[in-house]
Amino acid sequence: MDEKEINKLKTDIVEAGKKMLHKGLVIGTSGNISIRISGEDRILITPSSVEYDKTEIDDILVVDLEKNVLEGERSPSVETGMHIGIYTTRPDIGAIVHAHSVYASAIASLGKTIPPFLDEIVLMIGGEIKVAEYGM
Repeated sequence: MDEKEINKLKTDIVEAGKKMLHKGLVIGTSGNISIRISGEDRILITPSSVEYDKTEIDDILVVDLEKNVLEGERSPSVETGMHIGIYTTRPDIGAIVHAHSVYASAIASLGKTIPPFLDEIVLMIGGEIKVAEYGM
């Protein structure tokens, strides 16, 4: 993939982060976004500890699947390993958005499962929504 295409993907990440912030899906620096560079063993990922409204194209890092930073001056998201694990396990996945919305975090803090309130939930995940033991 050439530099122009990579810069377009970086722009997409920056814009997605700003949308997440404005829609209330993240606060401050929580959450992260990555995109697989098609046909390569590299990903683009948001930096650690940079607020979405302050993130610029040059802040987006290029990382290989061994977590080595290939391009970028900042530290990659602390969740880089999770992103790489998903990309490695699921070659069909092209991008990942990991958000910590206030409402989802509040519900997770209760430590209770969520019943399937829509038929689509049953079709997609098979039943109730489980909450991880460490939800907060």
